[in-house]
Amino acid sequence: MVVMMRISGPFPPVDSGLEEKPVDAKTMAEYLGVSEYTVRAYAQRGEIPSFRLSTGPRAPLRFYLSEVRAHLTRPVDPFAAPRSRRRHSN
Repeated sequence: MVVMMRISGPFPPVDSGLEEKPVDAKTMAEYLGVSEYTVRAYAQRGEIPSFRLSTGPRAPLRFYLSEVRAHLTRPVDPFAAPRSRRRHSN
């Protein structure tokens, strides 16, 4: 099982104007300092927020830098169960 660790280092500033433009996987990879493959894997597992431009598995992924930054720098509850061990109610 691969667990993504929260990044605690400084991030470049995000220009959070009134209309933030979504970025592609390549730009997000440069921002996070990882490969495009890693960014796509994180998005597929739900470890970073993303959205697709249309329906279908091959639709391009897009990201908002401010959302990803907020997601990765939020405080983590040390007593919360890992995602894989949470019980789902049906």
